[in-house]
Amino acid sequence: MNSFFFWHLTLAHFLTDYLLQTDKLFEKKTKYLSGILIHGFLFFLTMFFLLLPFSFSFVVILGIFLISLLHIFQDKLKIFLSYKNKVNIGENFFYYVIDQITHIFVIFLFSKYFPFPKVHKSGFWFDPFFFKILTFLIIVTYAYWILLYSIEYTFFKHNELVQGKMKFWGFIERAFVFLSYKISPILSIFSFLSTIFLFFLSSKGENKFFSVFRSLAGITLTFITSFIFYNFLL
Repeated sequence: MNSFFFWHLTLAHFLTDYLLQTDKLFEKKTKYLSGILIHGFLFFLTMFFLLLPFSFSFVVILGIFLISLLHIFQDKLKIFLSYKNKVNIGENFFYYVIDQITHIFVIFLFSKYFPFPKVHKSGFWFDPFFFKILTFLIIVTYAYWILLYSIEYTFFKHNELVQGKMKFWGFIERAFVFLSYKISPILSIFSFLSTIFLFFLSSKGENKFFSVFRSLAGITLTFITSFIFYNFLL
Protein backbone atom coordinates (compact mmCIF):
# COMPACT_ATOMS: atom_id res chain seq x y z
CA MET A 1 0.00 0.00 0.00
CA ASN A 2 1.15 3.53 -0.76
CA SER A 3 1.16 4.89 2.80
CA PHE A 4 1.73 8.52 1.74
CA PHE A 5 -1.46 8.56 -0.31
CA PHE A 6 -3.45 6.51 2.19
CA TRP A 7 -2.83 8.77 5.18
CA HIS A 8 -3.06 12.03 3.23
CA LEU A 9 -6.33 10.94 1.60
CA THR A 10 -7.70 9.67 4.91
CA LEU A 11 -6.93 12.98 6.58
CA ALA A 12 -8.60 14.78 3.66
CA HIS A 13 -11.71 12.65 4.22
CA PHE A 14 -12.00 13.44 7.92
CA LEU A 15 -11.23 17.13 7.41
CA THR A 16 -13.97 17.38 4.77
CA ASP A 17 -16.55 15.28 6.61
CA TYR A 18 -16.16 17.13 9.91
CA LEU A 19 -14.13 20.34 10.18
CA LEU A 20 -15.09 21.66 6.74
CA GLN A 21 -18.72 20.54 6.84
CA THR A 22 -20.83 23.28 8.38
CA ASP A 23 -24.33 22.75 9.76
CA LYS A 24 -25.74 24.63 6.77
CA LEU A 25 -23.87 22.44 4.31
CA PHE A 26 -24.97 19.28 6.11
CA GLU A 27 -28.59 20.43 6.04
CA LYS A 28 -28.26 21.24 2.34
CA LYS A 29 -26.80 17.76 1.73
CA THR A 30 -29.87 16.11 3.25
CA LYS A 31 -32.26 18.08 1.04
CA TYR A 32 -30.55 18.84 -2.25
CA LEU A 33 -28.13 17.10 -4.58
CA SER A 34 -26.25 20.40 -4.90
CA GLY A 35 -25.24 20.11 -1.24
CA ILE A 36 -23.66 16.70 -1.84
CA LEU A 37 -21.91 18.00 -4.96
CA ILE A 38 -20.47 20.96 -3.03
CA HIS A 39 -19.28 18.57 -0.32
CA GLY A 40 -17.70 16.33 -2.95
CA PHE A 41 -15.95 19.30 -4.57
CA LEU A 42 -14.55 20.39 -1.18
CA PHE A 43 -13.28 16.84 -0.70
CA PHE A 44 -11.58 16.99 -4.10
CA LEU A 45 -9.92 20.33 -3.26
CA THR A 46 -8.76 19.07 0.15
CA MET A 47 -7.24 15.96 -1.41
CA PHE A 48 -5.62 18.11 -4.12
CA PHE A 49 -3.97 20.33 -1.49
CA LEU A 50 -2.81 17.51 0.80
CA LEU A 51 -1.29 15.56 -2.11
CA LEU A 52 1.01 18.36 -3.20
CA PRO A 53 3.51 18.20 -4.93
CA PHE A 54 1.94 15.28 -6.85
CA SER A 55 -1.43 16.94 -7.39
CA PHE A 56 -0.76 18.13 -10.95
CA SER A 57 -0.10 14.61 -12.22
CA PHE A 58 -2.88 13.35 -14.50
CA VAL A 59 -2.95 10.01 -12.67
CA VAL A 60 -3.37 11.72 -9.29
CA ILE A 61 -6.09 14.07 -10.56
CA LEU A 62 -7.93 11.11 -12.08
CA GLY A 63 -7.59 9.13 -8.85
CA ILE A 64 -8.94 11.83 -6.55
CA PHE A 65 -11.69 12.64 -9.07
CA LEU A 66 -12.86 9.00 -8.97
CA ILE A 67 -12.63 8.93 -5.16
CA SER A 68 -14.74 12.12 -5.05
CA LEU A 69 -17.37 10.57 -7.32
CA LEU A 70 -17.58 7.47 -5.14
CA HIS A 71 -17.80 9.66 -2.05
CA ILE A 72 -20.70 11.59 -3.56
CA PHE A 73 -22.48 8.36 -4.50
CA GLN A 74 -21.99 6.89 -1.01
CA ASP A 75 -23.26 10.05 0.68
CA LYS A 76 -26.31 10.16 -1.56
CA LEU A 77 -27.08 6.51 -0.82
CA LYS A 78 -26.64 7.01 2.94
CA ILE A 79 -28.93 10.04 2.97
CA PHE A 80 -31.54 8.18 0.94
CA LEU A 81 -31.48 5.18 3.30
CA SER A 82 -31.31 7.25 6.48
CA TYR A 83 -33.83 10.00 5.86
CA LYS A 84 -36.54 8.77 3.54
CA ASN A 85 -40.01 8.74 5.10
CA LYS A 86 -38.68 10.08 8.41
CA VAL A 87 -40.06 13.07 10.25
CA ASN A 88 -37.49 13.18 13.06
CA ILE A 89 -34.15 13.06 11.28
CA GLY A 90 -31.39 11.42 13.30
CA GLU A 91 -28.08 9.66 12.71
CA ASN A 92 -28.55 5.91 12.50
CA PHE A 93 -25.63 4.10 14.18
CA PHE A 94 -25.36 1.30 11.61
CA TYR A 95 -25.55 3.59 8.58
CA TYR A 96 -23.01 5.93 10.15
CA VAL A 97 -20.44 3.23 10.94
CA ILE A 98 -20.86 1.43 7.60
CA ASP A 99 -20.61 4.75 5.74
CA GLN A 100 -17.34 5.72 7.44
CA ILE A 101 -15.81 2.26 7.04
CA THR A 102 -16.77 2.24 3.35
CA HIS A 103 -15.18 5.65 2.75
CA ILE A 104 -11.91 4.49 4.32
CA PHE A 105 -12.07 1.18 2.47
CA VAL A 106 -12.34 3.01 -0.86
CA ILE A 107 -9.28 5.08 0.05
CA PHE A 108 -7.44 1.90 1.03
CA LEU A 109 -8.26 0.24 -2.31
CA PHE A 110 -7.07 3.26 -4.28
CA SER A 111 -3.90 3.53 -2.18
CA LYS A 112 -3.14 -0.13 -2.79
CA TYR A 113 -4.18 -0.73 -6.39
CA PHE A 114 -4.45 2.61 -8.20
CA PRO A 115 -1.18 3.58 -9.98
CA PHE A 116 -0.37 6.55 -7.77
CA PRO A 117 3.31 7.59 -8.02
CA LYS A 118 5.78 6.06 -5.61
CA VAL A 119 7.01 8.44 -2.92
CA HIS A 120 10.70 8.45 -2.05
CA LYS A 121 11.05 11.95 -0.62
CA SER A 122 11.75 12.80 3.01
CA GLY A 123 10.75 15.66 5.27
CA PHE A 124 7.76 16.80 7.28
CA TRP A 125 5.22 16.58 4.42
CA PHE A 126 6.23 13.01 3.65
CA ASP A 127 6.41 11.73 7.23
CA PRO A 128 3.11 9.96 8.02
CA PHE A 129 3.43 10.63 11.78
CA PHE A 130 1.80 14.07 11.72
CA PHE A 131 -0.97 12.98 9.36
CA LYS A 132 -1.74 9.90 11.46
CA ILE A 133 -1.91 11.91 14.70
CA LEU A 134 -4.10 14.62 13.18
CA THR A 135 -6.40 12.05 11.56
CA PHE A 136 -6.99 10.24 14.83
CA LEU A 137 -7.45 13.48 16.75
CA ILE A 138 -10.31 14.30 14.39
CA ILE A 139 -11.68 10.77 14.84
CA VAL A 140 -11.72 10.85 18.66
CA THR A 141 -13.12 14.39 18.81
CA TYR A 142 -15.46 15.12 15.90
CA ALA A 143 -16.17 11.61 14.59
CA TYR A 144 -16.85 10.19 18.06
CA TRP A 145 -19.09 13.19 18.77
CA ILE A 146 -21.40 12.02 15.97
CA LEU A 147 -20.85 8.34 16.81
CA LEU A 148 -22.07 8.86 20.38
CA TYR A 149 -25.06 10.79 19.08
CA SER A 150 -25.87 7.93 16.69
CA ILE A 151 -25.76 5.46 19.59
CA GLU A 152 -28.16 7.62 21.61
CA TYR A 153 -30.50 8.05 18.65
CA THR A 154 -30.51 4.40 17.55
CA PHE A 155 -30.56 2.57 20.87
CA PHE A 156 -32.06 5.10 23.30
CA LYS A 157 -34.37 7.01 20.90
CA HIS A 158 -32.76 10.23 22.10
CA ASN A 159 -32.50 12.70 19.22
CA GLU A 160 -30.41 15.56 20.62
CA LEU A 161 -27.06 16.43 19.09
CA VAL A 162 -24.79 17.97 21.73
CA GLN A 163 -23.77 21.51 20.82
CA GLY A 164 -22.07 24.45 22.50
CA LYS A 165 -19.71 24.13 25.44
CA MET A 166 -20.70 20.53 26.21
CA LYS A 167 -19.68 19.53 22.68
CA PHE A 168 -16.20 20.93 23.26
CA TRP A 169 -16.08 19.48 26.78
CA GLY A 170 -16.32 16.05 25.17
CA PHE A 171 -13.67 17.01 22.61
CA ILE A 172 -11.26 17.98 25.39
CA GLU A 173 -11.97 14.80 27.37
CA ARG A 174 -11.24 12.53 24.43
CA ALA A 175 -8.28 14.55 23.10
CA PHE A 176 -6.68 14.38 26.57
CA VAL A 177 -7.08 10.59 26.67
CA PHE A 178 -5.62 10.19 23.20
CA LEU A 179 -2.61 12.50 23.69
CA SER A 180 -1.82 11.50 27.27
CA TYR A 181 -1.92 7.79 26.41
CA LYS A 182 1.39 8.26 24.59
CA ILE A 183 2.95 9.51 27.84
CA SER A 184 1.29 6.95 30.09
CA PRO A 185 -1.91 4.88 29.79
CA ILE A 186 -2.35 5.34 33.55
CA LEU A 187 -2.40 9.12 33.10
CA SER A 188 -5.19 8.90 30.51
CA ILE A 189 -7.34 6.92 32.95
CA PHE A 190 -7.62 10.06 35.09
CA SER A 191 -10.02 11.35 32.45
CA PHE A 192 -12.74 9.36 34.19
CA LEU A 193 -12.62 12.02 36.91
CA SER A 194 -14.38 14.20 34.36
CA THR A 195 -17.27 11.71 34.28
CA ILE A 196 -17.61 11.94 38.06
CA PHE A 197 -17.59 15.74 37.81
CA LEU A 198 -20.32 15.68 35.17
CA PHE A 199 -22.42 13.37 37.33
CA PHE A 200 -22.65 16.03 40.04
CA LEU A 201 -22.75 18.97 37.64
CA SER A 202 -25.57 17.74 35.41
CA SER A 203 -29.21 18.24 36.22
CA LYS A 204 -31.34 15.34 37.35
CA GLY A 205 -33.11 12.93 35.05
CA GLU A 206 -32.46 12.33 31.37
CA ASN A 207 -29.81 15.05 30.93
CA LYS A 208 -27.69 13.65 33.76
CA PHE A 209 -27.86 10.14 32.30
CA PHE A 210 -26.82 11.19 28.80
CA SER A 211 -24.09 13.56 30.04
CA VAL A 212 -22.52 10.75 32.05
CA PHE A 213 -23.09 8.21 29.27
CA ARG A 214 -21.37 10.41 26.65
CA SER A 215 -18.42 11.04 28.92
CA LEU A 216 -17.98 7.43 30.03
CA ALA A 217 -18.53 5.92 26.57
CA GLY A 218 -16.40 8.55 24.83
CA ILE A 219 -13.45 8.11 27.18
CA THR A 220 -13.68 4.31 26.97
CA LEU A 221 -13.84 4.34 23.16
CA THR A 222 -10.90 6.72 22.99
CA PHE A 223 -8.85 4.63 25.42
CA ILE A 224 -9.39 1.55 23.21
CA THR A 225 -8.62 3.60 20.09
CA SER A 226 -5.43 4.94 21.67
CA PHE A 227 -4.30 1.42 22.57
CA ILE A 228 -4.77 0.25 18.96
CA PHE A 229 -3.20 3.38 17.48
CA TYR A 230 -0.05 3.56 19.59
CA ASN A 231 0.59 -0.18 19.57
CA PHE A 232 -0.26 -1.10 15.98
CA LEU A 233 -0.57 1.97 13.74
CA LEU A 234 2.03 4.49 14.89
